[in-house]
Amino acid sequence: MKQKIYAVILVLSMILVFPNSMVNAEKPIDITEEKALIDALLGEEAIYNEDAITRGEYVLLMAKLTKTLFEGETENAFLDVEPNSRYSAAISSALSQGWISRSENFEPDRAITPNEAIKIAVCVIGREIEANQKGGYPYGYLSVAISQGMTKGWNTGADTLSGEAFYK
Repeated sequence: MKQKIYAVILVLSMILVFPNSMVNAEKPIDITEEKALIDALLGEEAIYNEDAITRGEYVLLMAKLTKTLFEGETENAFLDVEPNSRYSAAISSALSQGWISRSENFEPDRAITPNEAIKIAVCVIGREIEANQKGGYPYGYLSVAISQGMTKGWNTGADTLSGEAFYK
């Protein structure tokens, strides 16, 4: 069962974070199935921002995908995340799972960078120890992502993960 969850996480991470590996410039892309899958996972909290996927949105998706979303009240672990905010439960879940690190602020509304998305995805699949052994953030995590085939054809120099790319 755990392997199936890891496989789903890897596939969704590739769709969300590494869309260029799936783009064929010669034929139009139909993203209906991917969008339907993400809408089903997030329900009313689906991501429609075309400019960029935020850190909060990405963590929410991963928490829902792995069914680790906290229920009820959550600890106010970051100064910029209100306990009743849209992302509070997901951020608390991600912090408790070790996908993100504790700091003063989380910046849930800031666009997520590809390196941040890779770090979270590698942690979600349980490879953070290997990533740290390979040098830690960001290069160790990138190395693990590459070894898992998560970055084929992907531009690792992008500044943000765009909403447009998210659905491709």
